[in-house]
Amino acid sequence: MDANAGNDYEPPANWGTLKPGQAVQVKEAGHADGTGIIDNMTPDGAVVWVWITGTSPRRMFLAGDPVAILPEQETPAAF
Repeated sequence: MDANAGNDYEPPANWGTLKPGQAVQVKEAGHADGTGIIDNMTPDGAVVWVWITGTSPRRMFLAGDPVAILPEQETPAAF
C-alpha cells in the first residue's frame, strides 16, 4: 500500500466556505443525518471538527471521507 495514498485529496468545495461556530448539516453514508456546529478546521480545509448535536463529542472529518458537511440553509433534499 502506498504510504502517500489519500494525500491528493482536495477539500470538498463547500468546506472552503465553512467557518468555526457555523451551524451545519452532516450527511454521512450509513448514518442518520445530523446537525452540529463547526468547532475548528485546518487552514487548507482538509480537516473539519464538528460538535454533533445530541451524540458523541466532537468528530473529525477528512476531505476524503464519504460525508457532506453543509451550511444548514444549503442542505439538499437527498444525499
